[in-house]
Amino acid sequence: MVRLVRCTVLLAVDGVTALNRGSDPNRRGRQGDTMDSSAFFAYARERHSIHLRRSAGLPRDEWTQDAILREYRFCNIFRELDTTTEWFAHHVRTPLRDSPDVLLATALFRWFNRISTGEAVFLNRMRWDDHDGTAWEHLVRTGRIDPVRRAILAHCGTGPYVTGSYIIKTMDGVDKLSGVLLAITRFMRQSRAVAPGSVLDQGEMSRMLLRERGQHALEFVWRWLTLFPYLGHFMAYEIVTDLRHTALLDQAPDILTWANPGPGAERGLNRIMGRDVRKRMSRQVLLEEMQTLLAQCTDPANWPSDWPAWEMREVEHTLCEFDKYERVRLGQGAPRQKFRSTR
Repeated sequence: MVRLVRCTVLLAVDGVTALNRGSDPNRRGRQGDTMDSSAFFAYARERHSIHLRRSAGLPRDEWTQDAILREYRFCNIFRELDTTTEWFAHHVRTPLRDSPDVLLATALFRWFNRISTGEAVFLNRMRWDDHDGTAWEHLVRTGRIDPVRRAILAHCGTGPYVTGSYIIKTMDGVDKLSGVLLAITRFMRQSRAVAPGSVLDQGEMSRMLLRERGQHALEFVWRWLTLFPYLGHFMAYEIVTDLRHTALLDQAPDILTWANPGPGAERGLNRIMGRDVRKRMSRQVLLEEMQTLLAQCTDPANWPSDWPAWEMREVEHTLCEFDKYERVRLGQGAPRQKFRSTR
């Protein structure tokens, strides 16, 4: 089993060479498309500058003169700077970063992706049958999901319980809270194949990743996660992105060579490459073009050298946000959320 898993990793490592061979900043796509990333990086620099000005305490009217960025909500360039991720990293992910429990904790949190629900599960202490503790501690100790429901209802009342930032899909015919808890229960108790004739549950996967640290790729874990009910490509990618900052995947060999390009990232690449925005491209082409953008980040004209470096996650994430920006600029639509600040 391990030998087959490592073959997956080696394929990812071999891909570094292939992708780097195509990293000429002025390369043409396989269909003769020419990459023009100037607007993409201009957007990225301005969005990160807004974060820096805001963090420095400047008044809101000095954050940006860009009318679109002033009106609509766009995510930070670095997911680690977003409020929900900062909360999760501080209270859950970092304290558990070396524990096999971090995989289950991450899946549980991202299935809700809401700070108030996270507080209910991971922070609030309650009285259980024979001890005091958090619902998370009780779950790890007993494997029972009911205390999680009880803690959420006690802290969050009638809701909402899940994020409004993306769609949380669960089984039909049940309320959202029940559906998410059923999905988490199945994830806790079921196993999925990692190679022919070999299956792992979430605890076994975590222990293998810790035991064989640096030998398994982000993409390998992402593909395994997508085999579980109601863990689609997007949700699995969110979990893997968090695990990249833990001992499970912080040394994964494909951090700088792989990402999961969603529809928004594909549209963003089509805009940069001068293609019809609706054109569908193979994942291999998308990854090669994303790798080229990552290589361009080393040019100080595109991204200042004293700012944090990008990984493939930042490329994919920013392409999606760039597509949102361009839709507004070109009159093709608008984001659902307007920008609102409490500061």
